[in-house]
Amino acid sequence: MSVYKEYHDKCVLFIGQGNIVKLANDLGFTNVVTLEDVQAAYPLLDMVDHEHRRHIVSLIENMN
Repeated sequence: MSVYKEYHDKCVLFIGQGNIVKLANDLGFTNVVTLEDVQAAYPLLDMVDHEHRRHIVSLIENMN
């Protein structure tokens, strides 16, 4: 992965299976973001995830 050395210190989204943070670190990436990180930061982003959607909708309903 020496081709991507210019991205090793940048914030990079890694998506995959298993321990992708360890894999990214092993490849030299230091600022790794996972899909779970994005989902935690932006809970309303994925309304297709029905289990997650129910939780968010109930939180919104309880706010009113």
